[in-house]
Amino acid sequence: MGERDPLVSIVITCFNHGTFLQDAFHSARWQTYRNVEILVVDDGSTDNSLEVANKLEHAIVLHQRNAGLPSARNAGLLKSTGAYVTFLDADDILLPNAVELGVAALITRAGYAFVCGGHRGVSLDRVALWERSPAYEGDPYKGFLRGNFIAMHGTVLYDRSILVREGGFDPGLEACEDYDVYLRLARKYPIEVYSEIVAEYRQHDYNMSRNYQKMLRSALLVLRRQKMHTGSDRSYKAAYRDGIGFWKRLYGRQMIKAAVRDLNRSGKFRSAILTLAWAGQHAPAAYIDLIASSLGYPRGPH
Repeated sequence: MGERDPLVSIVITCFNHGTFLQDAFHSARWQTYRNVEILVVDDGSTDNSLEVANKLEHAIVLHQRNAGLPSARNAGLLKSTGAYVTFLDADDILLPNAVELGVAALITRAGYAFVCGGHRGVSLDRVALWERSPAYEGDPYKGFLRGNFIAMHGTVLYDRSILVREGGFDPGLEACEDYDVYLRLARKYPIEVYSEIVAEYRQHDYNMSRNYQKMLRSALLVLRRQKMHTGSDRSYKAAYRDGIGFWKRLYGRQMIKAAVRDLNRSGKFRSAILTLAWAGQHAPAAYIDLIASSLGYPRGPH
């Protein structure tokens, strides 16, 4: 790729992740694909995030009162000027060829809403924990009805004009705003996935995804918005039902396991009991899965 390569905007969103922000910025700054602009959006952090951001050379820094991740992403999206745009959370890392691989996949696919690669889960000090590449069978929209087969937003490169035209991210969502975008775009536009690992998803105690009740509420809200779009297509309706079950089992199991661990922790007993009761009301199949698993029987779907 040469001098006329399309500009790519890398939007780094940050809320109280000043400890990690410099790593995220450097991973964006030193991409093998050179025609990039980097925007750092501080979402009203109360730590030193804004101070760190203001010292980053070659970064466009935006600051807003705390309004949540979807709002921060929209702020970066609207300020960006690239033909393509990708979003990186401040505690995560882009691998050096992430943008190059994304552009190579998207530049030859006019009209595609986005492309995405795989990711590697890593510990706090970036020790590899797992690798996952996106995959689905047949229709990608149907794949998203069944669940979020991308799992890490930093692996996605969007056609910026399409994302803006479709309204960006929903600021009314507590979480899963990326899943909402995938569903909305895949319903109307083609997408492409590839297996190369392009980002690292750092695991720590402050990941939003550890708030299992919030994640379950948000995932179900996002998915239920799609029910009207399944129409009379039986395969879409079946995929939608699979998706409801998938999210309840996924976050229900994690919620129950975390609550059981908390039963013996000082000051956690009451909240653990309330969590177990909430899981029993909203995700009862997760209990069945865990009991079956403990007895050596196969778990339910997904």
